Amino acid sequence: MAMNAADAISIQRAAQEAGVCLFVGHNTRRESRFRKIKNMLDQARIGRPIIANISFTSPAGLGQQLGSWRYDPKQTPAVALVQIGIHAIDLLNYLFSYPERVMADIRSSGAAGEIEDLCMATMHYADGVTASFNNGYAVARDRSLKVHGTKGVLITPDEKTIILRESDGREAHIAVELNDTVLEEFTEFANCCRSKRKPETGGDEGALAVAVMEAMLDSSRASQYRNIRDYISIRTDR
Repeated sequence: MAMNAADAISIQRAAQEAGVCLFVGHNTRRESRFRKIKNMLDQARIGRPIIANISFTSPAGLGQQLGSWRYDPKQTPAVALVQIGIHAIDLLNYLFSYPERVMADIRSSGAAGEIEDLCMATMHYADGVTASFNNGYAVARDRSLKVHGTKGVLITPDEKTIILRESDGREAHIAVELNDTVLEEFTEFANCCRSKRKPETGGDEGALAVAVMEAMLDSSRASQYRNIRDYISIRTDR
């Protein structure tokens, strides 16, 4: 939606003043597997969710297509976060409650040029869920999610599979049909324009995802590391 929360809010206000529908293209949450997982969480199939692990990665940063604004660190800080990580953020916001705190480590790792292609973060939600966030742009593609609850675990390693692993050891594999998420969001956008109803991913949802992204960037810049050797001494003179 934007590169910072202030711009996202400005876009939202402009749309409101113009009386038009503002629809943000967060289509990832529309995947059938994530709709199913949301329903299973609402039904407490794994009890109360406590931990989530999400991984959104891509090999796109390994290529040589570094001429556009997307690969200019001055215009696009943390390219992995801006390109695909933002969708993982929106997905977590959809599944859980309001995000409260984040801690992130953003850096350059394996990509060409000086782009920041790696973001590792921890997100804390108001309902008690803590999410580990794995986001890279110079590694093999991965779009996986795991949610640990008090009575089981939900795992989706790919777009077609959900695994329900219950605390008693039982395990169910649930096949999921692929759906056209882009078609669904454009259909909803058209319906919202006709009926004036609020879209699922409007300005509020878009600005919230951007705010989390911006908080991750600020967290990484302000991070202070501690050397383990300052806390423990290892004698080597034996």
